[in-house]
Amino acid sequence: MNFKIPIIEYEGDLDDFFGNNVTTKEIFVRINSTGSPLKKNEIRHALYANLFFDLGKDLEKKYTNLFVKKWRITSIVDVKRYVLHEYILELCTAIHYGNYTDRRKKLDELLSSHHWTTKEIALIRKTFIQIIEWAKQIFPRDILIHTRFKNKSDFYSLFIVLLSLINKGYVTTDLKSNRILGNALIGFSRQVQLLNPKIKAYEIPKLLHSEQQLNQYVISTRQSTDSKTNREIRHNPIEADFKSLTNELKNKQFYINYFNDTAKNYFMIDLYPENISRFALLEDINNWDILLNKIK
Repeated sequence: MNFKIPIIEYEGDLDDFFGNNVTTKEIFVRINSTGSPLKKNEIRHALYANLFFDLGKDLEKKYTNLFVKKWRITSIVDVKRYVLHEYILELCTAIHYGNYTDRRKKLDELLSSHHWTTKEIALIRKTFIQIIEWAKQIFPRDILIHTRFKNKSDFYSLFIVLLSLINKGYVTTDLKSNRILGNALIGFSRQVQLLNPKIKAYEIPKLLHSEQQLNQYVISTRQSTDSKTNREIRHNPIEADFKSLTNELKNKQFYINYFNDTAKNYFMIDLYPENISRFALLEDINNWDILLNKIK
C-alpha cells in the first residue's frame, strides 16, 4: 500500500500566534502533545540541554546496569522513557542543594535557568559516585535488591541520608563497619515490610508502639512519594536508625587485644546479655569514633 506522508519544510525562525519565537524542541513537544501524551520527564528530555542534563546522561550510562539489572530500582522501559535519566537528575539535584527537595520544582529550575560551571558539575559527579560506591559496600553482592531500598522512593531517602553523612565529613570504606550499617538497614527494611500489609486505607490499625513509629513511613511510600513532606517523613526514621546504632555502639565496652606486632583487633562486647546477638568484631574503631562525633 502506497501512502504519501505530507512534509512541510521551513527555513528560518518560527513564531507562534502571539509572535513569540518557537524553538525546534518546543515544536517537537507540541507535535507530540496529541494522541498518547508525553510524560513530563519526556518533555523535559526534549526541552533542555545543558551541562547538568549531560551529567545525568553520563551517570545514567555509567550506572544503568546497576540500577536496572542488579538493584532493579528502575526497568528497561524506564530507561527508554527517560525515567532513569530524570531520577538520576533528581538525586543530583539533592546533592546540589544538600538535601531532599519538593517534587521536581528545583530540578526544573536547574535545567531551565541555572548557569552551570564545570566545577559544580565535577563536584556533583564526584559526590554521586561516592554515595553509590558507599551503598555498594553497605549492600555487598547486590543484596539491596532484597530490601525496600530497591524502590525509587526508599532509595532516594537512603541516598539523602548517606549524602548528609558525607556532607558532615563521614564516610567509611571499612568492610565490617559497612556490614553493621547494612544489617541495620536490612532490619529496618524488614520491619517496614512486615508492617506494610497491616496498614489499610480508611482503617486505623492496631499497632505496637514500635510499629506506630513506622506507620507514617509506610503511608508516605503510597502517595505523593516525591513531595517534600513525604520525603522528610521517610528521611527521619532512616536517619534515626543510624543514630540509634551509633548510640548503641557508644554504650558498649571496647577491649583491645594484641595478637602480634603488626595486627590489632577490637572486640565489641555487648553489656546486655539479651542483646548478645549484636556482638561484632570491629577492625577499625577510629571510623566509629568519627561517626559518633559527626552524627550525634
